[in-house]
Amino acid sequence: TLAKELEEQFDSLVYYELPTIQSRNTFYKMFINEGMRAGIPNPKTRERTITLYLDKKDFRVALEMPDEEHIYVLLVNRKGKEFFRTRGPYSREGESALRQIVGKLKSK
Repeated sequence: TLAKELEEQFDSLVYYELPTIQSRNTFYKMFINEGMRAGIPNPKTRERTITLYLDKKDFRVALEMPDEEHIYVLLVNRKGKEFFRTRGPYSREGESALRQIVGKLKSK
């Protein structure tokens, strides 16, 4: 994937996948966690997948994500400052823009 390729090129870049699930009871979370573990057999991929159990509407509003029909990619620093955002399917334009921003940040 592009994220993996960029992580290999830039030492300070780490990517995570953050599936969001509406907050539920503990039993439900255990069930989902076990399903995710079984559905993601690669241990390295599991390490970078962090399931968020939360109020999805509040989360989307806070991050200005108007829908759940699209994937969002954000580039943020440890303090949460956003440098890049895209929404929807992969595009060469999006990749180019992301690579340009990562390169600029690396040179600082």
